[in-house]
Amino acid sequence: MNKSETTVDEQTSDRSGCFPGCLYVLGLAAVTGVLLYVNGAMSLAVLRALSQSGPQWLRDPRAVQFLLFAMPVLLLVLQWMVFDLVLRVVRRR
Repeated sequence: MNKSETTVDEQTSDRSGCFPGCLYVLGLAAVTGVLLYVNGAMSLAVLRALSQSGPQWLRDPRAVQFLLFAMPVLLLVLQWMVFDLVLRVVRRR
């Protein structure tokens, strides 16, 4: 058999080798999207509550817009850092 001739089983095993990796990346993207959505909702609720009784600079629309973008992203980074830390601790045991 030549190298150019491959069986169906060999072709299938080549393709299935990348499937778990793609599935893992899609799962991470889905979890990240859900976390960003939840973090955005929490940030909006906190900022609305603080804008009524908080400091004057929180009543500025530019500051609120910046915080509505930055807070969910920062929370997401912190959540993934905590997730990695927990995985490291669990794997050591």
